[in-house]
Amino acid sequence: MKRLKLLRPVRIEGYDFWNRRSLLIIEPLSKNTDAWYWRVDGKDLPVTSKLMALGPWGRTVSLQFEEHRLNEFEHLAFLHMLGLRNVRVELIGSDWPPYMCSEALWEKALLSLWPDGVLEPFVPHAKREERFGKQPRLRQVIYVPMDNEVEIRAEVDYGPGKQGSAQFCITEKAHPSWDASIAQIVRARTLGRPNVLRILAGVFGWKHYSKVLWLPSDHCEYTYHELAQHKILDGMLLSFAAPRGMFLSGSIIFRASDHAMDLALLRALEPQKIAQFRSATAA
Repeated sequence: MKRLKLLRPVRIEGYDFWNRRSLLIIEPLSKNTDAWYWRVDGKDLPVTSKLMALGPWGRTVSLQFEEHRLNEFEHLAFLHMLGLRNVRVELIGSDWPPYMCSEALWEKALLSLWPDGVLEPFVPHAKREERFGKQPRLRQVIYVPMDNEVEIRAEVDYGPGKQGSAQFCITEKAHPSWDASIAQIVRARTLGRPNVLRILAGVFGWKHYSKVLWLPSDHCEYTYHELAQHKILDGMLLSFAAPRGMFLSGSIIFRASDHAMDLALLRALEPQKIAQFRSATAA
């Protein structure tokens, strides 16, 4: 996969989930470290799974360090999956970025992305799976090894007649940064629930009302396809399992999974966990 770099800083300013002003900055670093960093109190912290935790209500993934938070990190992490490296992320004015910022972030980043060498494939040698519950409400996220290719599939299930799926691929020949299909992923809306929040959002003039899918009145076949696309966006967080200079190669399947399961699989795929697994198997 091509490694990508930013030619200039990307700034996204808007209102966060709570209608507060928020400024997100992603800027290139002069020194090439092949990593992402989070700017906190003048310090650059390497972004790894050690900083990641479930955010409020389990509805988001946050970077956390002492009293500092960067919520909705999963809506930024797709750029890592696409090959962007060597950047610093900073959030000013809030611990939440501008709400559902992935589309605006992609539109601005696309103007500043440039090829910068090659990332080598990181291929864990064993299938990994996280699961919760039982059939017919089984939740799963599955990784299957595959050489030099990324294939992501998401399936959602909200009951009879309320299923949907979506798929996204990155291959050696076609890099997604120049592919219009990524635009559909980054603009896919999340689900507003419980539905009583729809009434409250309208009454209190929530600025992001149109950025959310509300059920059941928004119900149609494409609704669930869009929710599956949004799951792909969230699931691209797994890219951070790959070591520096590499990308996570393989097939990833999300079946009604949540953020907690995604984080569990990310940590299971990290190189030190793979090494421990091999040692235990050999013993």
